[in-house]
Amino acid sequence: PIYPELLLTGTLVVRDALIWCVCRAGKSGHVTSNAANEYCAQISRYIDPSLKRSLQEISRNDLRNLYDELRRHGGKNGQGLSVKTLRKLNTAISCAYDYLIDRGAMKVNPTLRVKFPKDGAMKLPRVFTESELALFVDSISVALGEDAVTEDEINRKSALYGAYVALLTGMRVGELCGLTRGDISMADNAIRVRCSMSEKGGLHEKPPKTKSSLRTVAMSGKLSSVITELLSWKTSFLPKAQSASDKTPVFCRVDGSHMPPSFMSRVFKAFCLESGIDLKSGESFHLLRHTHASFLLSVKENPKAIQERLGHSNSSTLLDYYAHLMPGEGDAVASSVDNQIDRVMKAGGYR
Repeated sequence: PIYPELLLTGTLVVRDALIWCVCRAGKSGHVTSNAANEYCAQISRYIDPSLKRSLQEISRNDLRNLYDELRRHGGKNGQGLSVKTLRKLNTAISCAYDYLIDRGAMKVNPTLRVKFPKDGAMKLPRVFTESELALFVDSISVALGEDAVTEDEINRKSALYGAYVALLTGMRVGELCGLTRGDISMADNAIRVRCSMSEKGGLHEKPPKTKSSLRTVAMSGKLSSVITELLSWKTSFLPKAQSASDKTPVFCRVDGSHMPPSFMSRVFKAFCLESGIDLKSGESFHLLRHTHASFLLSVKENPKAIQERLGHSNSSTLLDYYAHLMPGEGDAVASSVDNQIDRVMKAGGYR
């Protein structure tokens, strides 16, 4: 048996200690049971059972040395492991440390910002440049201020509100389309993410991508204003009772029904083209989520807080993907988005 206090102070078999933490993370709901099983398999397969240390002593440099060794000859028949496999192992180890951090046993996760070999590195996500961001915010602010009378105009304007909220929250398009009035708490300045809309087999609600995707997103002052404006505008085309109903989608079509994620995505792409923002092949609505993450990381917000806001299963996934933005420490995540937008708008001469 492994006792919690020994994880940090005792000399234990590192592999067993990590597996113990991952198993507890699975049982506590921090990760799904399937994910926990996969993480345990990764750790069991690649961590040397003869390695004995306390988890508190393991540093980022220790992990880098481990991954360098595995990269050279950690696979079958002395073959080296791929960088993709090393990233999966890092995610598995990160789960164990996240479990300890969540319980106040540790403050630092050594898996964060671990440097991997350059060959086979993950493709960096595309985000708006500062000039594109300023142009997008200016253009969408103008578009949302215009009257919408016809069915097509109302549906388009509702989708554009969704795109703006995506930029301000980092929410996925399916999550936005699944939001209802009851998920918005203006009193608490919070948005509850509880489901996602899928079009496979017909438009329907489904559970979000992971358990971590079930979350509450804090609203900044700018986001709160946009949501208030949106809810007020919807009373212009929906009956009063339907507009006020907790079951009515936040981003709805003219008849008050749920908006398909594909429609919101198409409106976003067309709007970028109209606004002079060049989207390359394969670039999609998800660019808004990447840009939101880049806001927070570039102003050195806490990776754990960003992970929770975006609904990632662990902070290692976040840092692996956005490591080039050099994250650090900080607070007031929601306010950081407002500050970044205001800064680039001013720099671009828009206000």
